[in-house]
Amino acid sequence: MTRFIWIFGLVLSFPLLVSGDPSMASVSDRAPAVQGSKTTCSAALLSSPAVGVPRSIEPLDLAQLIDFGGYGLSPGAEPAFALSPDGRWIAVQLRKADPVRNTYCLGVALFPLSHGSAPVLLDQGGELVRDQQSVDGLSGFPAGTAKSLAPAWSADGSWIAFLRRDAGVTQLWLASQDGRVDRMVTSGPGDVERFEWSADDQLTYFRETGLANAKARIVDDAPQGYLYDERYWALSSATPFPRGTFKLAATTVQIGADGSVRSIPEAKPRTTIPAVPAGALASDVNAQTGEAVWITEDGKRPRTYLGILHLRNRPGGEASCAAASCATAAAVWLGEHGSVLFLGRYGFAQSETALFRWDGQTSPQRILATSDLLGGCVLRVRQLLCAHETSLTPRNIVSVNIDTGKIHELLDFNPQWKGLKISPARRLRWKNRFGLETIADLVLPPDHRAGQRHPLIVVTYETRGFLRGATGDEYPIQAMAANGFAVLSFNRPLDYDVWLARRGIAFSKAEFRRNWMDRQSVQDSLVKGVRLVEKLGVVDPSHIAVSGLSDGASTAEYALIHSRLFSLALLSTCCEDPAITNTEIGPAYHAMLKQYDYPLPWERWTASWDQMNLAAHAGDVCAPLFIQASDAEFRMALSTYQAWKDAARPVTMYVYPDEFHIKWQPAHRLMIYERNIERLKAWAKAPRLRCN
Repeated sequence: MTRFIWIFGLVLSFPLLVSGDPSMASVSDRAPAVQGSKTTCSAALLSSPAVGVPRSIEPLDLAQLIDFGGYGLSPGAEPAFALSPDGRWIAVQLRKADPVRNTYCLGVALFPLSHGSAPVLLDQGGELVRDQQSVDGLSGFPAGTAKSLAPAWSADGSWIAFLRRDAGVTQLWLASQDGRVDRMVTSGPGDVERFEWSADDQLTYFRETGLANAKARIVDDAPQGYLYDERYWALSSATPFPRGTFKLAATTVQIGADGSVRSIPEAKPRTTIPAVPAGALASDVNAQTGEAVWITEDGKRPRTYLGILHLRNRPGGEASCAAASCATAAAVWLGEHGSVLFLGRYGFAQSETALFRWDGQTSPQRILATSDLLGGCVLRVRQLLCAHETSLTPRNIVSVNIDTGKIHELLDFNPQWKGLKISPARRLRWKNRFGLETIADLVLPPDHRAGQRHPLIVVTYETRGFLRGATGDEYPIQAMAANGFAVLSFNRPLDYDVWLARRGIAFSKAEFRRNWMDRQSVQDSLVKGVRLVEKLGVVDPSHIAVSGLSDGASTAEYALIHSRLFSLALLSTCCEDPAITNTEIGPAYHAMLKQYDYPLPWERWTASWDQMNLAAHAGDVCAPLFIQASDAEFRMALSTYQAWKDAARPVTMYVYPDEFHIKWQPAHRLMIYERNIERLKAWAKAPRLRCN
């Protein structure tokens, strides 16, 4: 990880007007590029709209927020911006969705950290770079989340390198700090995954040629037909995926003073950095002094997801931190005088971000504890520069004074947001019957008055950071509140098996799975949270809805089967039908279920699976289903959908093409936002569905 910024408490929000016509990024590799205009993309991405009379928040306000970095934010995230070597500029890759054109505005911009200089747009256009994942051993698995992209400065600050995607391939680009040069460095097939500078203006980039070749071989095998085996994820594709891991091919080029690129047949050996153990979760190393700090997994406490913090601050001298605060450290930096700084999640239900200093001898000293979310930080002498979110503030960039812990906003990419009618969020805390700590944020309509009771919608399953659209970003919290709904943003408790492991409590994994103990824990937290809100006298107990994607959808499904609390379910994924999950996803997924001791074969454990199988309960669940699924996952819902139809129960499902687990197309996101709100409005006016 990397490491004076002299600007304290300075918020820089200025129009970023730049000459030229930014192009619009095509939303799909298969779709034609859509060209923008100076009044669309440039104004949308690089200007700060004037804040007028405060008005209610609409779905479009959330859909068109300017973003940077990847999906979600955590203390251990890699930086999604780059500080110039002289500490005067921040380089960041910005994106803004345009749902009307179903496109993205994309640009690489420089922001000055002092007044007197104007921001510079170095590059504009390209396509959204999305994550690829490895799922159950399958590589190149497409995802809908934006890949976290961070530009990088050359050692002398003259050049900024970055990744950009065009025509379906991600390449390495180079721009000069003065904006005069903007050019592509690489070409050819295979995505460039990452890159790094050396001190002598050499760039080494790493391309996924192995994965590209494996995909090409699968295409070549098509005339022979494909053997159905562990390469298949049949839920979303009739073509197998490459299986295994693939090394990236490294190439080094020399960057000339004029931006020219010269190939280097044999790259010079790089300076060896003092090693930290392989598999370190996070580290920072000083190559000159040999000092190093790193985090390793605590091998003596398996399945706890706790770490051990190590510090080498003198030759031959090494210390490990035994304090509880060190066990959840996620990011580390070498500080002054042999000390180390570390950042992690702490407090009740790990709902706080905390910064500590440790000297390797005494107990760590806490510098900062906040309910704000900080991550992707860069240390610069006396300041940490971090991406930052609050419950009511979209992602921005702040500085944190490492002596006082004081937070100052540096860059606000969405100043128009503060001019809207933002509903406050009230943090609620409780423990479930198993003893697990749980949190949620309650958001009421902005014009709520004492004595009013509103229909309640529960959104899941993470409430740390900006309350935008819940996990998966399909449930626009502030827009729903603006339409008269109370919203409970529910954060599921820690996985119950992890909680048990951290306390040294033995349990049978097979029985744990068969009895769905984690789902029981989540359900108890969920019900207790709703009852807590009911006691506040602000919701209509006859109109409580639940929603979710992924684990959040599982929470909703279990809640529908095991309670009569909810009278509507909005689902982004559905459902846990054993016949589908065990046969129609693929052999690799089935092997994973067996590895984690799920009750298989399911025909032998029907009583167990009935605790999660909505299709088996169509006649006795008191809530309509409203499903908005991707075309990659809607087949999981077919059994439940048909069971609901056969039982004459209300069910509606929309399927969105060219989408994945998390949906990525701007037009789809806005439509999902709006449909969820319209469905809630209709439900709020209707009587509750009669139960059997």
